[in-house]
Amino acid sequence: MLGKIAILERGEHVPETIPLGEQGRSAVLDELKSIMSVYDNVCRM
Repeated sequence: MLGKIAILERGEHVPETIPLGEQGRSAVLDELKSIMSVYDNVCRM
């Protein structure tokens, strides 16, 4: 999951965010970062 976050942080898309556009990519990034903060970045998918 952290790899996908890094990609999104660079302003790039992962396959799941392509249909969502830039606004959707940003929203997904914010949600993923929020979720991962609960796990203290220990989940490496």
